[in-house]
Amino acid sequence: MTRILIVDDDPDIRVLLRSILESFGYYCDEAWNGLDGLEKTETEVYALILLDYSMPVMNGLEVIQKLAQKSWSSRPQVIMMTAHRDEAIRSQALDARATAVLSKPFDLDHVLLTIGPALKNGHPSSPCYHRAS
Repeated sequence: MTRILIVDDDPDIRVLLRSILESFGYYCDEAWNGLDGLEKTETEVYALILLDYSMPVMNGLEVIQKLAQKSWSSRPQVIMMTAHRDEAIRSQALDARATAVLSKPFDLDHVLLTIGPALKNGHPSSPCYHRAS
């Protein structure tokens, strides 16, 4: 079963994403901040991390940068989620090797259209910002 880690300080977003993704057969874990999410990657293997940009303790960009420093047998895909409309944040996330950046509030269809291809080949083709293949 495909494991997804949802890292967001908003419990409503975590519950919503988890319930939708589990209804599609994904197994989901949750973390409430960047440090908690990073710690979970030490003990579990995730195919995908859905990562909020703005969080207490450690923001999403800091998490991506820490993940990039790790040695992986299989590096998880990372999809950044943000309510910020700042293009610099989106560019920084993609430069740090995020697979895609989803805008909040997001459309759940866009989330699913991004997750499927990201898990399949690492290059989502969805109506969001994404790293070109």
